[in-house]
Amino acid sequence: MYKPYFRPENYHGTVIDDVNELEHSLRTASRNIDTVTFNRIVAKGFENLTRFQQDIIREATVRLAEFVYTNKADLESITGGYSINGVSVSYGNAPGMAYVNGVTMPAEIYDLIAQTGLCCQIAR
Repeated sequence: MYKPYFRPENYHGTVIDDVNELEHSLRTASRNIDTVTFNRIVAKGFENLTRFQQDIIREATVRLAEFVYTNKADLESITGGYSINGVSVSYGNAPGMAYVNGVTMPAEIYDLIAQTGLCCQIAR
């Protein structure tokens, strides 16, 4: 079974209070992190990352899980955007958001993950 990069029993946040939702959100966040890191963590093994990389990935996992949980309806929406009475909303290219390999997350979380050196795209 897929294990998230942060254990639910270590979570001390206040955003997600349901254990099942916490586990789901942590697993979703971990898989999203795998996507933006091109599965380099899976290939190398989490335990083989440097302590710095592990700490960053754990922090990013929690922050992303909370983002996923609080924005679940918007993230699961198949609508790319909509407009009502002159007010429009679009997803994917919003300021302060990063859209990488089909994953939408706050740019500050992506920037945090990028500090690990695991996000760089290799030109082919």
